[in-house]
Amino acid sequence: AKHESELQSLAERTLGNRIPEDKIFREVVSGETITDRPVISQILKVMESKKIKGVFVVDPQRLTRGDLLDKGHLINVFKYTNTKIITPGKTINPGDEIDQDYFEFDLFMGRREYKMINKRMQRGRNISVQEGNYVGSIAPYGYKKTKIGKCHTLKINEDEIDCFNKMKELALNGLGCTSIANELNRLGFKPRKSKLWTTNAVRDILLNKTNLGLIKWNTRKSVKLYKNDEIIKSRPRNEEAEYYPGKHPAIITQVEYDA
Repeated sequence: AKHESELQSLAERTLGNRIPEDKIFREVVSGETITDRPVISQILKVMESKKIKGVFVVDPQRLTRGDLLDKGHLINVFKYTNTKIITPGKTINPGDEIDQDYFEFDLFMGRREYKMINKRMQRGRNISVQEGNYVGSIAPYGYKKTKIGKCHTLKINEDEIDCFNKMKELALNGLGCTSIANELNRLGFKPRKSKLWTTNAVRDILLNKTNLGLIKWNTRKSVKLYKNDEIIKSRPRNEEAEYYPGKHPAIITQVEYDA
């Protein structure tokens, strides 16, 4: 909202009028690449029509903090569509050699800043995990998020714990995940989001080591592969995941988990 207000004031000073609603592109998600950001992709498609003379943005770095491929793609679109980048401090003409150098350097610095911020955030999250705090956005089934002071942890979810205990009991009696899912559905237990229990949902819940009172770290590392002329992201299970004692109570014992 602050950025939008600043850009509207800039438009009034430079154009004599405010930017109309149909020309405002709001992006509140954070993404490393252009493909992860649908709004910037939409802007680039509009620019390809060559009807746009300039783009207002608070800082060139807000256009992308992606890698060399992303930066190169963005620079070329602005350059070959002859679209100016209008910021509160400077108007950049990518067709001008000096401005292009400035634009490229600013994007490079933005990328470096993004990586440093991300590195510091991950370091902070890792320290918090080692202290036993829960840093996930969604609590595992059987738990709900709570706070102790300024730190997040988990507490037992009274609305879900009976279902979890039934799931555990059936597993300890020798039933497989498919049979457990069918029995939970027959008994009328409801999953958190879907209508019916499935084999995979039961398996994932029972094998979650958070149930042991542990906090996990790096269980699914992001892996990038180059395939068919594009970068593909995946998050395979990490066999070298780290586990730390959590501040939350266990809802299954190690003996039960192993069984």
